[in-house]
Amino acid sequence: FVICVTVAVPPAHAQNSPAATKNPPDKAAVDELQGEIDGFVKSLQEKSAIDEAAQAFVLKVALRKLRQSPEQRRLLGAERLEAALDRIRDALSGPKGGDAASGQKIREAAATWLEEQTGSADQAVAANAALLLGDLKADGKPWIDGSKRLAAIAANADRKPAVRAAAIAGLNRQVDEWTGKQPAPPEVAAAVMPALAVILAKTDPGDDPAGRWLVSRTLDVAAKIVPSASPDLAKAMVGVMANPARSTDERVRAAIALGRCATKESGLDAAAAVATIKQVAVDSLADSLGTEIGRAHV
Repeated sequence: FVICVTVAVPPAHAQNSPAATKNPPDKAAVDELQGEIDGFVKSLQEKSAIDEAAQAFVLKVALRKLRQSPEQRRLLGAERLEAALDRIRDALSGPKGGDAASGQKIREAAATWLEEQTGSADQAVAANAALLLGDLKADGKPWIDGSKRLAAIAANADRKPAVRAAAIAGLNRQVDEWTGKQPAPPEVAAAVMPALAVILAKTDPGDDPAGRWLVSRTLDVAAKIVPSASPDLAKAMVGVMANPARSTDERVRAAIALGRCATKESGLDAAAAVATIKQVAVDSLADSLGTEIGRAHV
């Protein structure tokens, strides 16, 4: 069956990026960092694996300096920073057009180590490990096994909220890359669907912004990439919709996702699902009207 949904999604508020510094870069520091990048890329190309020296580099430069340090951003400048990160991503993903087995070996070694780093006590390192994991590619396309690993990290309640958020952000970025050109291969949805269902079913409702954000982005991923929701995923979506403790944003996104993903194979009670969606629409309208009335009395 097909469920049609017409509800309003609350507007998102963009954040302004910090102003760039005008201080000139220190050439010696730039050259030193560029040399580290060159050495790291060369070590990957020659050894087709990540050794201890390369691991130390990823930790020191890719995860901390390039991603987190304002000083390194100033030294390299925005364009050079992104160019350096692109080289690291390409190296971690394996040789383009080269030996397929070698590229796979590099990706698997990188992914295994980065997964371990998502449990780091240093939150910056842990979150950026998840982001870098999302950059791994195979033949120039998002790596499906990487997508599966990201979804599992996002569903792992033992990981810090910032790490889980980084993982779902990386997965969302991969999905956008898939769907921006052509429909994603069915293996992608099959790889991530179990973890998406766990996130929706196990993330407690409440006032935690990180939890709400995680649920909302999970629903966005499902709506974009899942052609037919599994019974577990469909049930979890209905659970989000039917829970008044959830935010309006979460419930509306769940209604939209269910409308796009639910099929006969999802095993839903169509009448009950439609009734729940109608209630979400009514609650969303009431919430919007209440906000407008409140503004009128200010």
